[in-house]
Amino acid sequence: VLRVRRRFAALLDAERPSVVLCHSPWGLTVFGPAARARGIPLVLWVHAAFTGRHVLERLARLRAGPDLAVCNSAYTKARLPRAFPGTRAEVVYPPVEPPPVFEPTRRPAKREGHGAFAATVVITLVSRLERWKGHAALLEALITLKDNRAWTAWIVGGPQRPAEDAYRVELERRANEARIADRVHFLGQRDDVAALLWASDIYCQPNTGAEPVGITFVEAMYAGLPVVATALGGAREIVTPACGVLGPPGDIPALRAALERRATDAAVRRPPAAPSAWR
Repeated sequence: VLRVRRRFAALLDAERPSVVLCHSPWGLTVFGPAARARGIPLVLWVHAAFTGRHVLERLARLRAGPDLAVCNSAYTKARLPRAFPGTRAEVVYPPVEPPPVFEPTRRPAKREGHGAFAATVVITLVSRLERWKGHAALLEALITLKDNRAWTAWIVGGPQRPAEDAYRVELERRANEARIADRVHFLGQRDDVAALLWASDIYCQPNTGAEPVGITFVEAMYAGLPVVATALGGAREIVTPACGVLGPPGDIPALRAALERRATDAAVRRPPAAPSAWR
């Protein structure tokens, strides 16, 4: 750390930047003191909810607290004082580009390739295989809907760590035990997420933990999908009654009701518009 800090100090002396922008508290801890010693303003990009208890948050606060925090949502801004009380903060939502324009005649083939036909309602979740993203809650809600033959589910996102491999095995086992494995498709890591959303009918991500912001909700809206999510974190800044529904986390009956209503009533699945702040 000391060697890296010395090299960074030499870079600052050579380039004399107007500001140093740090990615996270560890960046402040490692690089902040060199900037502070030279009177260069420090800015922290906040893209996660702080607790104030993590050792790096405490070290950064003691050694190089930021002059300004740029937060990716009002939720992360509200949590900032836990780690950096008194720091001025501004919210700048991350830009989300609209997807490509897809040829409508290709939609049936995209759906059929993953077990969905004209009358099938495709419910999609796109995320890392983290437990708090709500995959298990979605499965439990779908199990209660297994007598409704109108749906199939696409779980998009592959494991990146051993714990995520184990989680996927648990999810697949649960789907098998409940006899819905033929209707729940684990599609893994993909490079065609925009096309999969475009071929879907409902986006459902029933988080049990708060998203700092929730870019996938915006991407789903760009694809014309109603969003079913939980009233946690950044989702509350994106999903409104005009484009979806937010329910209490962990409430499987409420989740089931929201999915069933949208699966059985095409009028409710009206195309939403992405919020203008994200365009």
